[in-house]
Amino acid sequence: MDLRPYLLHVLLALAVSAVGLAQTPGSGVFFDEGWESGSVAATFNSSAYGSMTDSTQFHLDNTVAGRTGTWAIRHHLEAGMPVDTVDTVGQHFGDAPTPPVWATGAGQHFYDLYVHYRFRYSPGFDFGTGHYKQFMIGTQDDRRHDETCCLPFAAHYIAIIVEEGAVLQAEAYKKEAGQPRFDLNPNRGGYSDHNPFIVQTGRWYTMEVRRRLNDSGVDNGIFQMWVDGQLVAEYTNVRYRIPRNGAYGSNFTYGTNFALMTDYTITTVGQDQDVYYDDVKFSTQPIGSSPTPPPPPPTPPLPPAPSNLRIIPGLF
Repeated sequence: MDLRPYLLHVLLALAVSAVGLAQTPGSGVFFDEGWESGSVAATFNSSAYGSMTDSTQFHLDNTVAGRTGTWAIRHHLEAGMPVDTVDTVGQHFGDAPTPPVWATGAGQHFYDLYVHYRFRYSPGFDFGTGHYKQFMIGTQDDRRHDETCCLPFAAHYIAIIVEEGAVLQAEAYKKEAGQPRFDLNPNRGGYSDHNPFIVQTGRWYTMEVRRRLNDSGVDNGIFQMWVDGQLVAEYTNVRYRIPRNGAYGSNFTYGTNFALMTDYTITTVGQDQDVYYDDVKFSTQPIGSSPTPPPPPPTPPLPPAPSNLRIIPGLF
């Protein structure tokens, strides 16, 4: 009996199955929100994990210079606000099991994702003892993960944060017994834990992060972070997800499928202050950004006019 047709059929079936679990080639940006519609109703309105339309802390804003377009989002934090009252707003996409899911790319398994946004802290922002979140980007699968820290609904995720002293950092949670949390701090462009990236208040930054998931049993996940077009962090041996083992581990059939915008912190808010966000994009390819131009140097003053001049006849 000639088994070649049968074997070919099996191989094709396996290939189709593999493609179903892999990332479908995309054309780039599939989510682009700059709030130029003048409304907060369209995005970041998770029915389960925080809705911008239900929050009294997130507002459309057109007063701060340096934005692109007319509108941005202002997250207003009041002095004395306890940590558990800082709102979070969520956006689901791809194969997220919790609705509403963004229509473009719905059901797609995003194995390699780029997230872009702009942020600005109001002048003199008080970071207190730190751990101010910005974005949390990760995977929700078909089960809860209450056995380990944090976000029980998430199988694994990364968080972009600003620590005490305005130090930019990143961390990840792989939901594994023992050490579920690990750092992904700036380590390129001259930055390190000994020479950290310090965020200045009162100016806009453009952030882009890449999160490529690791394969089963292989520590080959990627994390990259660019600020104003400069690569400041790069890790190529990340273990975001582990196969299910008892109470721990994740379902590998889910890709990156949620983003949370939040300024959750570990300390009581010390003063009235604001965080601004704009130009949020999700993409299957690098987005890129032009560095924010520095302010022009001050014009040097003209030298003082000479005084007590005396013209000597015959010299001219």
